[in-house]
Amino acid sequence: MLFICASLNPAPLLKRQAKMVIDSQTLDEAWQQVWQTLAPNQAMPDLQTVLNAYAQPQRHYHTTQHLQECLLWWQRCQNHMQAPAEVALALFYHDIVYDPKRSDNELQSANTMLAHLQAYLPEASTKRIYRWILATAHHGQQTTLSDADDADLKWVLDIDLGILSADAERFQEYERQIRMEYRHVPLLIYRCKRRQVLRDFAQAPHLYHTDYFRNQLERAAKANLQAV
Repeated sequence: MLFICASLNPAPLLKRQAKMVIDSQTLDEAWQQVWQTLAPNQAMPDLQTVLNAYAQPQRHYHTTQHLQECLLWWQRCQNHMQAPAEVALALFYHDIVYDPKRSDNELQSANTMLAHLQAYLPEASTKRIYRWILATAHHGQQTTLSDADDADLKWVLDIDLGILSADAERFQEYERQIRMEYRHVPLLIYRCKRRQVLRDFAQAPHLYHTDYFRNQLERAAKANLQAV
């Protein structure tokens, strides 16, 4: 994305995000849960390969911190999803390829997912996950999602943008991290483009697709965007 994751009370979670310590156990537990659900009688793919990608030096926001924040939302919302294990895999892989100087990161991430997982999953599953990853390239575009086929895609998109509703400390950290990823862009150009991206989000009728995120988080996200 250009220049830019049970009943839940969001305030405590968002407050914790500001001081989050990356806990590999959270990611490992989610990974194991996914594969116990989808392929309980076969060996799991290697999680470390995924985590190594998120630790690459060009990343400052699109790191294991972002991945963990996404998986925390997933853990809390998975009971509302139709195929939570597939949603989790879309989140694990949606930024596995990330180069801020390229415009095809989502396509390359989807292709990497396919190369890693097609030997483990039915074709119908990898096709869904592939489509969901590609859709994360279009945040901010007012694409209408409809019908049950897109129900879980809404969760993928909303969780990926959960950061917009974070508390002030975490949101400011997020802004600094994005700037670090785009430090090759001259500051004045960056500020202009970044403000336009955030303005477009702020002016959208809705940031989020699920009723859950709209009801719980949209107001906080809009306030963050309008304050930039």
